[in-house]
Amino acid sequence: MPGAGAGSRIAGSVATSVGQSVNNVIVSLDANIVEYPISATTPVNGTYEFNAIVNGLNYEVSANKGGDYINGVSTLDLVMIQRHILGIQSLESPYKLIAADANNDGKVTASDLTDLRKLILGITNTLPSNESWRFL
Repeated sequence: MPGAGAGSRIAGSVATSVGQSVNNVIVSLDANIVEYPISATTPVNGTYEFNAIVNGLNYEVSANKGGDYINGVSTLDLVMIQRHILGIQSLESPYKLIAADANNDGKVTASDLTDLRKLILGITNTLPSNESWRFL
């Protein structure tokens, strides 16, 4: 690993908006040097750690997890999104707004409902314009 013995460390944990740890997330660390990017996969407790980091560089940490698009999606979500679109009850958190934006166009519309309905009904098993997990 570059900078062995440098002594710096970049570490953290990946969790949902309600604090539940997320495992099997590929966390990447990038810098503007040849040896990068490097990556680590989070265990059950959602933690990651990069040791012996070169001091004085700018680093970017990013996360990626693929897989089960339907995980955590229910018909109740469709009702809540519809209520949001109709102005009856807004989605109360930025995380829910991001999750509701199924086609990843930056807004919550009827087309998001259509994409999620297809997913729930098993017509599709992915969201063509979106990831199954999104990390901030």
